Amino acid sequence: MTAGCDTVSSYLAAFLDLGPKDSMDLEAISLHAGECASCRERLTQFFHSVELPESTYLRETIDELALAVFNLARALIRDEPGTSETENVRITEEGGGSAAENLSASDGLLGDAEDYTGTSKVGGVDLEEVRSELAAAANRHERRVELAMALFRRITTLACRYHDKAWNWLGVLHYQREELDAAEAAFLKVLTDASGARDSRAFAHCNLAYVFKHRGDLDRAVRSAERSIVLSEEDGRDPYFGRFAALYMRLLRFAPGDETKAAAHADAILVSSGGRTRLLQDLGLPSNAPVLETVRKSSLAKSLGLSA
Repeated sequence: MTAGCDTVSSYLAAFLDLGPKDSMDLEAISLHAGECASCRERLTQFFHSVELPESTYLRETIDELALAVFNLARALIRDEPGTSETENVRITEEGGGSAAENLSASDGLLGDAEDYTGTSKVGGVDLEEVRSELAAAANRHERRVELAMALFRRITTLACRYHDKAWNWLGVLHYQREELDAAEAAFLKVLTDASGARDSRAFAHCNLAYVFKHRGDLDRAVRSAERSIVLSEEDGRDPYFGRFAALYMRLLRFAPGDETKAAAHADAILVSSGGRTRLLQDLGLPSNAPVLETVRKSSLAKSLGLSA
């Protein structure tokens, strides 16, 4: 047969529902492909490149892997505190397991994905690279923040539901290093996600407020902090962090009406369950010394029992 033979092309069109199936004779196609080099090559290339629907099992396995890697990265920060890069970091969600537990879970899920697909490459990601990053975490010493960041970045490459949480964490760690451009870019990844990012958008706006404060842009800092409060209430999240930030940003800016609005944020915290204790404890943290100094200089000091 010549290179222009379309016998197999007609068969493949029918295979993909693009043509009538009643004329398909599989035995004849097989015999023809055995004799026609161009059709044999066409058939071989098709079944090596055709994209089959991704299985539910594989999607769920990758999702579970992403969650285990996410919890591992958090555990590297939570379970081994004490560096200047993590002392101000607050983990708002309890649980997630230890680093060792999540390492074990991740390794098992990597094996499941590879066994199912018969390859280390899934969805454009080389799982061997993921395994290398996990091995580095297992042998960690003083590089835990770098390792955590590498794991959070890896999550953003997986086809999973945890991109926004990973980007938010990357933003937090970049901010702690005063890498403000990288921090802002990470938070904006969350806030521009077409899915809505309802698990993370309130936190991203709150964190972004501190980036703007650090740059001296208090107008944007106030807007982001108060947007965080609104989104927290819409998404059923804890609005405390946004209120704490908005209180601070308003007092720092001290434009007309700011002190009154800061007092309203403080009142909202104080009337919440355990709010007074929570606020005073946070104001007493060494990392929040600038916030405490700002509050002490305001009219809120008296109502909070803080000496001026």
